[in-house]
Amino acid sequence: MTAKVKYLSKSIRILQIGDIHLPDWPQAKTPIDDKDQQFSSQIKGELASQPLRSVLGRINELASSNFIDAAVCVGDFTTRGKTEHIRTAVEILHHLLTDQYTANMLAKFAVPGNHDVSKADALANGTIEKFEPLERALNEFGWPPPPVEDCLRYEVKSADGVKMPIHLLNSSIGSWSTHLLPTPIEQELTEDAIAKEPINLDKDETTRELSIGLTAHIEYASREEQVYHQMDTPYFPVLALQSLKGFMEQANDDTVLVVAHHNLLPQTIPRITHYSELLNSGQVRKFFQNSKKTIVYLHGHIHDDPVERVSGVQAHNRLDSESEIISISAPPIWNGFNEIGLFFDQDDEIFLIRITEFRPDDLGNVGNFSDQTSRYIPVKGRIEHLVTPKVQRVWGIIRDKRALSWREVIEVSKKQNLSEDEVEHSLLSLFCCSLIRIGHLGRERTRWRITANEAVA
Repeated sequence: MTAKVKYLSKSIRILQIGDIHLPDWPQAKTPIDDKDQQFSSQIKGELASQPLRSVLGRINELASSNFIDAAVCVGDFTTRGKTEHIRTAVEILHHLLTDQYTANMLAKFAVPGNHDVSKADALANGTIEKFEPLERALNEFGWPPPPVEDCLRYEVKSADGVKMPIHLLNSSIGSWSTHLLPTPIEQELTEDAIAKEPINLDKDETTRELSIGLTAHIEYASREEQVYHQMDTPYFPVLALQSLKGFMEQANDDTVLVVAHHNLLPQTIPRITHYSELLNSGQVRKFFQNSKKTIVYLHGHIHDDPVERVSGVQAHNRLDSESEIISISAPPIWNGFNEIGLFFDQDDEIFLIRITEFRPDDLGNVGNFSDQTSRYIPVKGRIEHLVTPKVQRVWGIIRDKRALSWREVIEVSKKQNLSEDEVEHSLLSLFCCSLIRIGHLGRERTRWRITANEAVA
């Protein structure tokens, strides 16, 4: 097996893969004003880009590169409970994330999404057993079991020996629950009725005019049918939250990595549907904010990719708990994926998070790291641990010169027997301490321009 080569010492890099929705994942293409139906289909194909193919290819390339330590899939392997496609989706991801030449077995984790539950399974098998199709598929390909009613804790380990727990939660435990269904649907909800599409209810108009003058195209024949198809009551089981709290107290880590399908914060796009948000999201946010931890929360579901920080405001006579939530959403897979970089200090605690957004460009191509946008988030509460003797030596170089390129910093640092990785680690530490600014931080380090902050130089 080929040894992993790390770009930066003491780091863990994770691929965050969003909603897949097989078999309905869109093969989004370049728009073509097609007014000639007899024109060459081959030429039309050449003119149309296929970003999904490029996204999948880039995932495979990164997974085979020996730079990535783990991959997390945040649910919705299929669409509308078409569980017969779950195995195929898992098989595709498994092969994408496994290097066939080096047998590189990337750590792979998954959580259920609300679309990974069949209406028939929910009715016939109940709250827990309805997740069996996903459990069977993951088990067949050697993935760890997904969470169902409890929080599951696994471990991610980097090539340089850094270990970090990863906590998986099932926010889809209430998907297709029947206890909140309107009476007309409850009366129709039998195994035979489920097999029929649509259910046997009175028909209403399929379109209506909104008050603002827009036409809403409704896919459903009646409101009852709409509720029946969209029914989702997402929540975290109390047992799972209690287990997570126990894990957090045992480990005593400053930063906790949590993965689930649903978003904690309301999505930015107005969504008019039934029970679409997490029922206990406020309770969970309060739990996280009172934990005195930094919670890195990875999710999908909303088909958008915001990165958001949430922290509570303390009363003036109370100490700052230094708790915060860093919520990172993955886009649906046809729009790309995220690479999460977690950088560790000398105490093996996270001091910096990097989110690199691998997205198709205007031509539908997903480029390499240097072509992508990266966001850097310093983690609260670690500054006092960052200023090591090596960091102080690099700070002395920057303070004296005020502004340098990456190459200039390296040339001076060589005289002090500092490697390029040690210099990079030191610069990121100084950035987190607000001592320096780094131009082109989201690009390759050779393009960095380092400037001392005027207030401290």
